[in-house]
Amino acid sequence: MTKPMPAPNPDTLPSAVTFFLTAGQRREVVRALRAIDRDRARALLLALGIKRDSDRGSDCKPG
Repeated sequence: MTKPMPAPNPDTLPSAVTFFLTAGQRREVVRALRAIDRDRARALLLALGIKRDSDRGSDCKPG
C-alpha cells in the first residue's frame, strides 16, 4: 500500500485577494497590469514593488 503524500505547507498555497472596482476601473487595472507583465499576479507584485523586475518568472502563478 502506498503512503499518501504529506499535506502541503499552507504558506505555500495560493490565496485570493479580493476588492471591488467598477467595470471601467477593472478594465483600466487589467490594461495597466498587462503593460507590466502578461501574468496579472506577477504584474501586481511588480507594480507594488513587492517583486523586482529580476524576479520575473519565479514563484507567481498565472492569474
